Amino acid sequence: MFAVNHDTLASPQADAKAEVIQAFKYALQTSSSFLEFVGKLKCADIAFILKDGTPVLQFWEHSFCLNAIIGALPELNDAFRRWEGQCISFTFDSLEAKALRVRLEWMERANYENDLPETMSSLMLFVEKLDVNRVKDAMAIAFRKQGITGGYQGRFKYFCGVCRNMILRQPQQPQMRPPADNRTEGPTLHHQGDLIPMQPQRVASTGEQRYLGQSRECQSP
Repeated sequence: MFAVNHDTLASPQADAKAEVIQAFKYALQTSSSFLEFVGKLKCADIAFILKDGTPVLQFWEHSFCLNAIIGALPELNDAFRRWEGQCISFTFDSLEAKALRVRLEWMERANYENDLPETMSSLMLFVEKLDVNRVKDAMAIAFRKQGITGGYQGRFKYFCGVCRNMILRQPQQPQMRPPADNRTEGPTLHHQGDLIPMQPQRVASTGEQRYLGQSRECQSP
């Protein structure tokens, strides 16, 4: 397995970048899954992380954004197409990138021995209905739970149940009352299911003001 030569990293950052890119390309070309890819980088002391949806290779104090490495991001997407039959939209608000952050959290909690035992579809639904941090909270609950059977598959099912309960317990958004056109201040009369605005009328002879069949005396002008 490829390992970064720590002796050469005392040189400037450019040398470290060359070593890290070499390790990245080796892991990309020799891995048959995303889990294996992340695990090989981890063995080389390189962390694959997402910052605001952007893939970053982090080695000690050095961070290298794949967008800034010519050809690196397309190569990664080609690998995802090979591994999982789909590409990933690496943008801040993409559901794929948010789901990938959750997958990386799962791998870390599983000591890089297990990836989520299902496609990204469930995760994308969860991060759409909840935010990433709440999905990670659900994952933390699932990993703390004692007595779960079925290994990681059973723990994943428990995690999905926690997420679904969080979604169901979310407060419902109040429905906004549609604005009424030509709304008139004052009382209205119900007439065969319709609302008919009523205007006060003055009886000239008595100075009496009538309103919805009720009357009151008022001073004549």
